[in-house]
Amino acid sequence: MASMTTDRPTFNVVFLWPVALAAVAFLGSLAFACIFPFVAIAVVCAATMRRSQAVATVGAVWFVNQIIGFTLMDYPHDANTYAWGAAIGVAAIASALVAMPIVGGARRMSILRLVAAFGGAFVAYEMLLFGFALYAGGLETFSAEIVGLIARNDALWFVALMVLRLALTSAAPRLFGTAPALRLA
Repeated sequence: MASMTTDRPTFNVVFLWPVALAAVAFLGSLAFACIFPFVAIAVVCAATMRRSQAVATVGAVWFVNQIIGFTLMDYPHDANTYAWGAAIGVAAIASALVAMPIVGGARRMSILRLVAAFGGAFVAYEMLLFGFALYAGGLETFSAEIVGLIARNDALWFVALMVLRLALTSAAPRLFGTAPALRLA
């Protein structure tokens, strides 16, 4: 008789974690609209989801952030703001794509890989936005102090989101999947 165990995640496992991230994105956007942790979200998605789901989730989180910004936070409705919003979305998805091969998937997840993925994703995100700023303006936001503040914000969010992921998978594995065996290297 065939085993009932499968490597395919259940609907709940595939669906609930992105929903939890969307809820965090909603609340985070309300609290931190201008310094939302897109790199943290991107790396967490890269580390915990399949490629297509990670990209879709990062895109959905970006979309939620933009909707809140333009409807509740009074972002200006002008071409420059729309262009910056699009650039942030592209940079967020690119940062997830940069993080994916570094993380190496859930079975190879380690603290060192996660830190390296975060670093690589952050550099990619900031470089893409800096390149856009060369064209659209806004280079003053790339001072060492501001980039450092953004890096610290994203790093704290990244740690908090990974702890949330570990807590959810430990507390409710049928809903969120099994907790990854996280190692140092």
